[in-house]
Amino acid sequence: MPLYDFICQNCANHFDLLVSYDWRSAGAMCPDCGSGNLEKEVSRVGAFSSGGKISMLDEGSGGGCCHTGGCTTCH
Repeated sequence: MPLYDFICQNCANHFDLLVSYDWRSAGAMCPDCGSGNLEKEVSRVGAFSSGGKISMLDEGSGGGCCHTGGCTTCH
């Protein structure tokens, strides 16, 4: 099962859940308010290199490179 990032449309809580691909019918709910009124957020994907370092695969999309110090936008 995949890990999805969500935002609750009722209380604006950002959280992640391990749910099936059909998360709407699986009954995914906000852990703070219990609402099922959720929006799935776009998740960043990380990968491990042979050197054991984490590489963010979406570095060019405006976030995710800052942890490496290689971001020309922030540094």
